Amino acid sequence: MRDHPLIRCGVLSLPVHVLALEGRRSGAALAIHKSTPLPEGSLRLVAIPGFGEPLFVTSPELTLVHAALMTSLPRTAHLGYEFCGTFAPDESRPYGSRARKPLTSPEKIASYLRKLDGIRGAKALRAALPHIMEGSASPRESTLAELVTLPFLRGGSGIKHPLMNAVVPIPARSRWVTGRSHLRCDLLWPDERVAVEYDSTLCHTGAERIAEDAARKNALEALGFTVVTATWKQVENYQEYNRFVKALAKLLGTRVRPVCSDYPARQFALRRELLG
Repeated sequence: MRDHPLIRCGVLSLPVHVLALEGRRSGAALAIHKSTPLPEGSLRLVAIPGFGEPLFVTSPELTLVHAALMTSLPRTAHLGYEFCGTFAPDESRPYGSRARKPLTSPEKIASYLRKLDGIRGAKALRAALPHIMEGSASPRESTLAELVTLPFLRGGSGIKHPLMNAVVPIPARSRWVTGRSHLRCDLLWPDERVAVEYDSTLCHTGAERIAEDAARKNALEALGFTVVTATWKQVENYQEYNRFVKALAKLLGTRVRPVCSDYPARQFALRRELLG
């Protein structure tokens, strides 16, 4: 096992975890886990050029079931954002992630969960699923969305789910502002016509990018949207984040009014999990 090409090139790490219908064994190189029969769609056959025979790997949906066994609801939801989003973590890239197509969707996860019977982790994933949104474009967008939308009892701000990176068409008469036929909003509440633009600092510096961001904001405001900018420094700072989210709630016609007396402690616990 140690000589497998996927281990030598760093794709797999030791110990390699394997599902089997019979037997259970663990060692330095291999951990075999006994599994009940799995429903259709649980495994994917992956062919990797130059690495011999194809491999069966767990599907994104089953991977989330396994992850839900080992981590908290917020962390499970965060992984769900990644699997349903348009990014993959990649430390070799300047911003720590790269673009890719979504691996699954909340609807596919729900469909898979309906097929499961007696699989450990399914209950935990069912609890996390209502808090997973699709369309996130980065880990930090996912974190911001979770802080904003998770319920008060989970330490979140209890604001209803927005659309993530939704397309806003720009009528021809308004294209003079930006020259585009459409824009994408990081977080969008279309009924309230409120948008949050996440400014990652790393991606939004330089005169050209600042001018582009200003044109985006002008175009959205010309269409009747209220645009709020959230910076990562705001998100990281407890007091600044609370000021930001209270202003956002007011624009959405609601208020951040937690019913639990230990809400600050729950907030800090959530922030420790998501912000490290």
